[in-house]
Amino acid sequence: MNTSIIEALQAILAYELASHQQHWLHAQILEDLGHPGLAANWLEEAAEELEHAHEIVHRLAFLGVSPTSERAPMRVGSTLPEIMTLDAEAEAEGIGRYRTAAALALEAQDFGTYELTARLLATEERHLACVRAQIAQIESMGEAGYAQRFAAAPGDDGSFTALRAVH
Repeated sequence: MNTSIIEALQAILAYELASHQQHWLHAQILEDLGHPGLAANWLEEAAEELEHAHEIVHRLAFLGVSPTSERAPMRVGSTLPEIMTLDAEAEAEGIGRYRTAAALALEAQDFGTYELTARLLATEERHLACVRAQIAQIESMGEAGYAQRFAAAPGDDGSFTALRAVH
């Protein structure tokens, strides 16, 4: 058993759980700020991060290791631009963790862990591209104009779900 890979997976698990909580908290804050459409998108993101955590737990179990209960720090914003910026920072951190784990797994010829981490790395990279695009839209449209795009039901044109399909 490669302890470096196990440590990398444990760090990713802590990151994914913190990301889930961060997105969930941001959804609640966005709801309180009067942005229910945006809040729904953040809840979708929170669910996806939890699914990533489940996949990591399953891989650790396959490797015969119990997950640790260590926690990664959350970054919680109070305004829409701050929430976006903090989420972009968290995604960038996750990308670094996934790159490290994928490289370790490939070097150790642990192809199951490599496949998982490479696939989730691609997902994190798409998330970061999406958040960066949203930040650019806030800068060009202003916060109120941007938020108005999400007044409709989640999944309508312009939502994170639609944007992710493009990126």
